[in-house]
Amino acid sequence: MEGWLASCTGVDFIMLSAVWPGLVAYRQMRRKEQDRLSRMDADYQIKKEVAEFNMRREERLKAAEERTAKKRAKRQKKRQRKKEKKIKVNSGAEEPQKEESSDDEGDSDIGEAEE
Repeated sequence: MEGWLASCTGVDFIMLSAVWPGLVAYRQMRRKEQDRLSRMDADYQIKKEVAEFNMRREERLKAAEERTAKKRAKRQKKRQRKKEKKIKVNSGAEEPQKEESSDDEGDSDIGEAEE
């Protein structure tokens, strides 16, 4: 009946309102309820879209943080290997030679400055 009642216009409505005096109030309440339901649906859709956006955003941020952490770890490993290699090379026979050569260079600078 609602489909038929909603389609009533013009003469049909005037005749129906004479037979059913509460029709005007009924249609006003029905229109208000339909508007309220429409607003509720629109609000729900907006909240749903915002929630989905925030979820995707959090996933992207988490993935970016994981990539950053992985690259940071890789850089640190590279630095550590380089440092270990340098220590290994320096711990060999070259370390005393470097100390002696730096001492010699320091002495020669002092001698040049005095002359």
